[in-house]
Amino acid sequence: EFLDRKDEIGRLANSFNNMTDNIKDLITQIVDTVSHTSSSSQELASIAEESTGAADYIANSANEVAGNTEKQIQAVESASAVVEEISASVQNVADNTRNVAELGDKTVNAVYKGQEAIKEAVEQMNNINHATKDIADTINKLTISSKQINEITDVIDGISEQTNLLALNAAIEATRAGDAGRGFAVVAEEVRKLAEQTQDSTRQIALLIKENENNIITANSAVKEGEENVSGGLEIVNSVGTTFEEIRDLVNMVSEQINNISAAMEQVASGSREIVGAVESIDISSKNVAEQIQSVSTATEEQLASMEELASASQSLAELAQEIQAAASKFKV
Repeated sequence: EFLDRKDEIGRLANSFNNMTDNIKDLITQIVDTVSHTSSSSQELASIAEESTGAADYIANSANEVAGNTEKQIQAVESASAVVEEISASVQNVADNTRNVAELGDKTVNAVYKGQEAIKEAVEQMNNINHATKDIADTINKLTISSKQINEITDVIDGISEQTNLLALNAAIEATRAGDAGRGFAVVAEEVRKLAEQTQDSTRQIALLIKENENNIITANSAVKEGEENVSGGLEIVNSVGTTFEEIRDLVNMVSEQINNISAAMEQVASGSREIVGAVESIDISSKNVAEQIQSVSTATEEQLASMEELASASQSLAELAQEIQAAASKFKV
């Protein structure tokens, strides 16, 4: 009935009525807002708890990965040291192989020089063989000449004997002739002495020829033995030459194989150096990854702390909303 009045009381009643309606609307909005805030705070708290769990899991995983990465770095560094040792060993083997290849080349050159020396020795042995044969021919000719000289001395010796006999007969006849044959006797005596000297000379020549014949026989035996020795030496030298050729072929094969091994070892050494570079790159990358994981772990831990604070604030907000909602429910709408 106050609302229908036109005086101050009526206007006051209308104003109070409007204020009541506004308060009802405000309380309704507050209740709705608080209810929505409470629901959102609970959802936010739940999400924050889930995010906290996820962040905690991520942090633990990051720490575990960081630990594994640290182990990987240690393993890579150990592998790097081993690979460097292997690379140094391979390089050492490559250097030694190169030295062996150089020695092989020197050996080949020495074998070639030895082969040339063998050829020269063979040529000299052939020359000696030819010279020995020439000496043998000369000795044979000398033997023939000695025989001819011996025959001639025999003839001279025979003539000397006959001359001696003739001189003796002439001396006898000169003696018979007396003084008339005295001069002839002197001549006959001189002829006899000359014949005797001739016989003595022929005997000495015969002895010398006999001695020469013995010397020729000895020389001929020595020459034949020399020919046999030269022939045997020539066979040995030729055999040595053949052996040198076989050694040359074997050394060439070995030298070629050593050169191939040296080239392969050079490639292995180059590959080892590349592996060392790759391992060093992996080491650097692993350290970078470890630093990044450490950064992620730190950021995750910071996020975990923020999420825990957010969860705590959301829980407080939800509790506050429940208190507001409880207080607002005391109003009669």
